[in-house]
Amino acid sequence: MKQSSDFWLGKRLSLLAMLFVVATFLFTGCNGGGNKSEVDLANRKIQVVSTVGMINDVVKNVGGERVDAIGLMGPGVDPHLYRATAGDVKKLEEADIIFYGGLELEGRMTDIFVKMAGRGTVTQAVSDRVPESELREPPEFEGKFDPHI
Repeated sequence: MKQSSDFWLGKRLSLLAMLFVVATFLFTGCNGGGNKSEVDLANRKIQVVSTVGMINDVVKNVGGERVDAIGLMGPGVDPHLYRATAGDVKKLEEADIIFYGGLELEGRMTDIFVKMAGRGTVTQAVSDRVPESELREPPEFEGKFDPHI
């Protein structure tokens, strides 16, 4: 029973960490550095692109009317195998901020996120803010953390 309650406590802490990251970026106007962060966002919606549905749901719920939230992957899509289309890259290029899972969840898209960050788009792996002590490292992941936070 203790193990189960520890698991759910970890899940809640991970969700709270994700909400904190999203709220911080959305309510500070994405002031993370780079070209796009200098754009005045006071008079328009913040263009947010998220990779997976869970992250996009958090963005919508935290950002509310302040954001135009776009999700790249629909239900049933495996983010590990997902390949960005030309349309996806266009959406990413137009974003003020990009949220993705990290920890190699979107393995085939990692290079795109690095490229977008290099162009001045704020990119944030939501897993970056989860304390390492809360991440799981199952044997089948061979020394890597489980990206399914």
